[in-house]
Amino acid sequence: MFVPEPAPDALSTFFAKLLHKTAHKLPEVPIIDKNHAGVTNEFDPTGHTRMPLSRMVPGDDGHVLELQGNSEIRQQLLELGFTKGASVGFVRVAPMSDPITVRVRGYQLALRREQAEAIIMLRCPPELDAPQAR
Repeated sequence: MFVPEPAPDALSTFFAKLLHKTAHKLPEVPIIDKNHAGVTNEFDPTGHTRMPLSRMVPGDDGHVLELQGNSEIRQQLLELGFTKGASVGFVRVAPMSDPITVRVRGYQLALRREQAEAIIMLRCPPELDAPQAR
């Protein structure tokens, strides 16, 4: 059965024409990772996502890319084991969303959200996190 499309109203037609005229002037928009609000994929073909540790969810794994913040915060995080390339697993979130528990270098560690915000991670896609069957 054929169902005709409703006629577009004047406002939607106006915006469609405007978008068509200006589409070449718009900046390229990165893909939004729907499971992690506000985090962009930055077009990584491997599926890894760059994000602060504070934006990860329980079950996520990744590697430390860089530490941000002032020198005191960076030094404290380095002493806790958050060096570039270190593997980090997100374990759980406290009931009031602060602190978070992560696994780094074989031990579990509780961090405040503001500390976790200073740790920039490369989150592994879930299919790469799963253990390989042998």
